Amino acid sequence: MKRYFAMPGLVTILLLVAGCESARHAPQETDSVPIALPPPIHDGGISIEQALLERRSVREYAPAPLTLTEISQLLWSAQGITHPGGLRTAPSAGALYPLEVLLVAGEVTDLEAGIYRYKPQGHELLPILEGDRCRELSRAALNQSSLQDAPAVIAIAGVYERTTVKYGERIKNLARYPGNERPMSFTITPRKKN
Repeated sequence: MKRYFAMPGLVTILLLVAGCESARHAPQETDSVPIALPPPIHDGGISIEQALLERRSVREYAPAPLTLTEISQLLWSAQGITHPGGLRTAPSAGALYPLEVLLVAGEVTDLEAGIYRYKPQGHELLPILEGDRCRELSRAALNQSSLQDAPAVIAIAGVYERTTVKYGERIKNLARYPGNERPMSFTITPRKKN
């Protein structure tokens, strides 16, 4: 029986899948063709120190869609592959990578509105559900208007079984605490991009 967990983030709103009793309740990929993402930029032109200095939580957004290139950069920053051995931008105990990154796209240029699963291997998106789900997500998150107004929302959930195989049931208690294995590189990327 798979259990999913979510961890709070700064710029991210987390799609809480914690109550799922089995994988059948989690979003599943369709038979759709994967969508290739533009390659990530590895030199953003600003130091990590400056990005950290300017980091702020933001809940008001410019009234413009995000580009597929911007989405690509955000997703790569969250869980992108950084090494031929499969290592990623976010650390993971035992390199087991229990985190799943989902995109709830509302207004993204060159991408249909819907929910997508990010696949780090191949740097691509797999469609899960069609249509703009930001309003539904806002209602599910206690009517946070920032979710409804956002052109896209990145959700981070996890699959317990990826870590319990090695670390046993005790890992579930650790996974519930904020900050554990949260992709910090992802949370400063938007500020770095203004």
